[in-house]
Amino acid sequence: NNLIAYYTGSNIAVLDIETKQVVNNLEETGKVRSITMSQDGKYVLANSNDKNDNTKARINLWNIESAKVVQTYVGHIQEKYVLKWAFGGKFENYILCGSEDDAIYIWNRHSGELLDVLKEHKDTVNNIAWSTQIPNFFFSCADDQTIKIWGVDKDHKVKVTIPSKF
Repeated sequence: NNLIAYYTGSNIAVLDIETKQVVNNLEETGKVRSITMSQDGKYVLANSNDKNDNTKARINLWNIESAKVVQTYVGHIQEKYVLKWAFGGKFENYILCGSEDDAIYIWNRHSGELLDVLKEHKDTVNNIAWSTQIPNFFFSCADDQTIKIWGVDKDHKVKVTIPSKF
């Protein structure tokens, strides 16, 4: 598709890069911390905090065409840092996000149900990336200076831990 999304404050603008026209504006209630689009370009995930309570973090799944939130994911902690998350699975059926409580949260994309909380890191988990090249694997990095490669089996076991000193 030809869409990109960008944000300023609490507004997310979706732009058609060919026509250079804004397709839709998605208005969050709190300040947006980061966003990502689904592979099919139909959805935007927006991470924000409640404008009245910075400790209440949430991730909203926006349908770009209808400009409506279709699902919200809560439970992770985000007070100080920008956290990145990922759509997960072959059909992007999962939402994965790191947290300031040193954990990784996994939700069902469609129902919003929290499926698992993985606690293998020893500091804030900043980023999650689903592998597009290696089926059933995802990666996490954290302030404990490690990168972990996870195998997606019923136990979500860490397959490899790589120490990193950046």
